[in-house]
Amino acid sequence: MSKPDERDKWTRFSEEHEQIRFDDVRRTVLPKTAIDTGKAPYQGTRTIIKRPKWITRSIAEELGREYILLATCYEILIYFAFVVCVCISVMGPHSTYNFYLTKGLHAQFVDKAFNTMNGMEITFSDIHSAGDFWMYLENHFVPSIFWGYTYDPKNVEDENTMNIMFENMILGVPRIRQVKARNDSCEVHDYFLRYFRSCFDTYYSYEADREDFGPGEPTA
Repeated sequence: MSKPDERDKWTRFSEEHEQIRFDDVRRTVLPKTAIDTGKAPYQGTRTIIKRPKWITRSIAEELGREYILLATCYEILIYFAFVVCVCISVMGPHSTYNFYLTKGLHAQFVDKAFNTMNGMEITFSDIHSAGDFWMYLENHFVPSIFWGYTYDPKNVEDENTMNIMFENMILGVPRIRQVKARNDSCEVHDYFLRYFRSCFDTYYSYEADREDFGPGEPTA
C-alpha cells in the first residue's frame, strides 16, 4: 500500500470518528424532533435545559453542592413560616377581656387576705389547716360569690341581678371541687416514721389522689 492510500485511509477514519462524536454531542443537545427528522434548527438556536423552579433535596443531590444549599435554605424558610403560622393560630384567639377577667378573679379569690380564727391575715395560698380553710369559705369565699347579698330571702333582690364583681353573671349554684395530693407524695425520714405515717407535698396534677373519698354519694 502506497503512502497516499494510507494517508487517505487515516483521513477517512478520522472523519468517521469525528462524525460519531458529533452525532453523540448532537443527540445530547438537539431536540428529539430535530434528531428524528435529521434537520438541524435554524442557525443560532441552542437548546437550554431549564432548572425546575422548586428543588427538593433529592433533586439537589443530582445537581451539585450549590443547589443542596439552596434547597436547605428553602426548607428553613418554609419551616420558619410554619412556626409563625402556628404561633399566630395558638396565641391569636386570646383576648384582653379574658386576661383581665382571669386576673380579677384570681385577685379576688386567691390573692385577697382574710382573717383566721387567731385574727391573722392570710391568703388562700397560706392555708395549712382545715380550720383556716373553713374560715376562708365562710368569711371570704361565700361573700365574694354572692356579691352584696345574704341568704335571707327578705334581703335578696332579683336573682337575675346576682353577679360577681358587679360584672359576671352567676349561672346555677356554685360548686367546689376538692383536689388532694397523695399521702405518699413526699418522703418521710426513717427517724420520723414513728410520728408521721403520711406526708402531703404541694399539690400538682401528676400527684393528685384519684381514689374515692368520703361516702361516695353523688353531689348532683
